[in-house]
Amino acid sequence: MVEFPSWLLCYIVQERAVRQILKTIALNIEDIQLQAAGILANLSALHENQITMIEESACMGLLTMAFAKIDEIR
Repeated sequence: MVEFPSWLLCYIVQERAVRQILKTIALNIEDIQLQAAGILANLSALHENQITMIEESACMGLLTMAFAKIDEIR
């Protein structure tokens, strides 16, 4: 996994890009869901992002991916 600077991860969340990431999950394309799972994992690693991600309904996207067929997405 690539490590991104924390300022970049905070910027992504502050600019409300999480909503766009969550929209890609609904496409139900495994490759895209795998990428979305990776970015959500990286974003949620920072404590300051977690509250904003919950406010952006990231939990619903995570629940959707929890039932994916591919282990790496789950």
